[in-house]
Amino acid sequence: MYWELSHEIDLLNHLLGKITTVYSEHKNTENLKIKVHDLSNTILNFKNKKISCSISLEMISPILYRKLIVVTTSNFYEIDLVNNTVLKKNKIRSKYLKFKSDRNKMFKEYMKNFLSNKKYSKNFPFANLRDGLNTSEVINAMIKSNKTNKLVRL
Repeated sequence: MYWELSHEIDLLNHLLGKITTVYSEHKNTENLKIKVHDLSNTILNFKNKKISCSISLEMISPILYRKLIVVTTSNFYEIDLVNNTVLKKNKIRSKYLKFKSDRNKMFKEYMKNFLSNKKYSKNFPFANLRDGLNTSEVINAMIKSNKTNKLVRL
């Protein structure tokens, strides 16, 4: 369950900056009759104290569900990674964006670029080793938080 969220964590690190604290709860409802967590809720706080984020992942849902909720002092964002939409709301207005892209084609293009550019290059500037280490650090903090039921500082 933890590593399933690596893409969301990497995206948040890229968009919002360094994650400073993590609180995470993961549960196995046993509905799926497997020995893994199937419910996940994580709260992330960032170096910019005006930003926090909640990530939920439910493997038991009858529908495919993958959303990020980002809350700042001035805006609320709901990023739907399944339907390729972003909802931005504040006290004055709401804005809804729908990205028209073929998800499978996008992933194939990413993999094609990755395999043809084995090192960080201007053709594939999306992730590097430091990004992977940052994401791993956050995931390890999620595991620790779940085990201790405490906020973990990075």
